[in-house]
Amino acid sequence: MTLDTFLVAGTRVNPNVDIKKILVDLMARLSEFVQRPENKAKDVVQGVDIFTSFRVHVSNIVDVLIEAKGKEVELGTLLELQLALLQFTLKLHPGQVHYVDLVLGGVVKTL
Repeated sequence: MTLDTFLVAGTRVNPNVDIKKILVDLMARLSEFVQRPENKAKDVVQGVDIFTSFRVHVSNIVDVLIEAKGKEVELGTLLELQLALLQFTLKLHPGQVHYVDLVLGGVVKTL
């Protein structure tokens, strides 16, 4: 529940805050943490639909950035967020092609 609360807060930050960097770093660190063999974090993550949480909130954050900045929003920033989500997904759910399809659907929507 804490992760969802944090991700919802990402839609409410000042548009000048670099939320992309925060989310990209969070996804990278979380995926690295879960993949460590000495952790039992995979057991914890298996009970949580972490992919859906990130996918939904990244989509919402992209929408908020587009709404707040309009034409001034950099496409590269939005695509970097989507790329980080794709990398996060591939690390946590290798072989889950339908997750990749959902992320790429978000990319198409962003474009």
